[in-house]
Amino acid sequence: MKSFRDLKLSSKILLGIVPLFIVSVYLSVRLNNEFQEDQMMEQALASAETYADIIRESLVNMMVNRLQVDESFLAQMGNLQEIDSLRLVLNDLRLRPLLMTPERAQRIRKKMDEYSISDAMERETILSGTPKWERNGDSFRAIIPFKADVRCQRCHQVEVGYVLAAVNIHISLSRISQAIESNAERTFWIFVGFTILAVSIGAFIFRRFVGRPVKDLMKGTEEIASGNLSYSVRGNPRGDELGRLGGAFDSMRAALKKNVEQLEELNATLEVRKGQLEDSLEALGKAQEELIQSERMATVGQMASSIIHDFKNPMSIIYSYIQMLKQKASRGGKRRHEAYDGIMKSVERMLDMTQELLDFSRGEMHLQLSESRVEDFIADVVEGVKMNLSKNNVKIIVDQRYHGALILDVDRLRRALINIINNAQEAMPDGGALTLRTEGEDGHVKIEIADTGIGITEQIKEKIFEPFVTHGKSKGTGLGLAITKRVIDEHRGSISVKSGWGKGTTFTIHLPVLSIDDENRSTSSRLPGRTRGTD
Repeated sequence: MKSFRDLKLSSKILLGIVPLFIVSVYLSVRLNNEFQEDQMMEQALASAETYADIIRESLVNMMVNRLQVDESFLAQMGNLQEIDSLRLVLNDLRLRPLLMTPERAQRIRKKMDEYSISDAMERETILSGTPKWERNGDSFRAIIPFKADVRCQRCHQVEVGYVLAAVNIHISLSRISQAIESNAERTFWIFVGFTILAVSIGAFIFRRFVGRPVKDLMKGTEEIASGNLSYSVRGNPRGDELGRLGGAFDSMRAALKKNVEQLEELNATLEVRKGQLEDSLEALGKAQEELIQSERMATVGQMASSIIHDFKNPMSIIYSYIQMLKQKASRGGKRRHEAYDGIMKSVERMLDMTQELLDFSRGEMHLQLSESRVEDFIADVVEGVKMNLSKNNVKIIVDQRYHGALILDVDRLRRALINIINNAQEAMPDGGALTLRTEGEDGHVKIEIADTGIGITEQIKEKIFEPFVTHGKSKGTGLGLAITKRVIDEHRGSISVKSGWGKGTTFTIHLPVLSIDDENRSTSSRLPGRTRGTD
């Protein structure tokens, strides 16, 4: 079974309009019927008040002229065609004593018994002086009070407005109700007839001026989708919206057909150009290979420059110790032993740096982990740089606030810190101060290296840990900080930099505090033969 959204447009419109017409007919008939019912009740109440006024005036005239009510008058009023029944309801009449003869008193008592209050509605009307009415099927009942005026005071000892009596009138509504029902039925069928006529005319107009053009447009889209660009859609550019749409659609088809023909011609031209392009690409490939080779040679030159730059510091230390040995060759003793030890450490550092550069170029790094006290490690770092810093008028300040142990590769991490310190020294060509601070922080050891140098620009700071990035060096390509970051990453730590041009630079390193057992468990969980490092 098709859903509403899958039906034809005409069916959707028909299913949408017909229920609306039916609801409109029902509401119109219902509202009209209720309106006529309200009018009927208003007319019935007005008739009851009119009859009550006639009866009241007649009774007043009878009492004024004859001091007696004619019984036949009430009977005649009750026999009117519209009145089903009529009954007089008396209150305490309060006649003046001069008028109360024994005969009249007896007659009044009889009338009071005959026309006494019979139900709550009559009693409420007498007490309130307000007309009351109700409807029961085709019967309308109204109770209209008779209030005393100046004329009534001649016979009754009452004030003006006092309710002397009321009339209880029952009026038949059957004829009016039948007329209303007949009118509602007639109205319903008139609406139904107009609905059928409107739907028929609407269906014809829709089929002629909407359905047919839409069907033609659908056929055109199907033909174009199948690749037939010669199918022409009927349309009138000066007609209604659908006519203009058909004309625009056919213009689009013609333009599309022309474009396809042009594309076919262009394709043929491209085929010719394809061979020429292949020859050009072959020549370009050769040129690209030559360019790559040139870039490789330039990279090798940069690497060589970086190695020479990084080797300069340990070579200077070796040279200084050799000069000291030459000057004090005859003295011997502890000083010579320290010089030899310094030379050996510098040579070892040069060998380690060579291996480090080789590992970096291969994307490999193997840590040799051991447990070391942080204060001893920092002291070793300071020992390796203090001579070079002193020679360049840089004062080093050590502030150690953490005295525990760390699991680390001592040699690699020492060289990582020395790389940062060397860069800091170069940033202070006229001397300055360098602060090395350690402290514990949330399961980590924080190492800060702060200088008073020229600082780093924002542009350089964003990529300072990338290979071959320099910031004001006369030599080198910036491999030092790239290697430093990789070493710290391998220790599962982090490094960040805070700097501003002319405001100095602070490198902050966070290293996790682990025991040797924790590190061994972490290492044993790795796959055999897998190396740590980055590409």
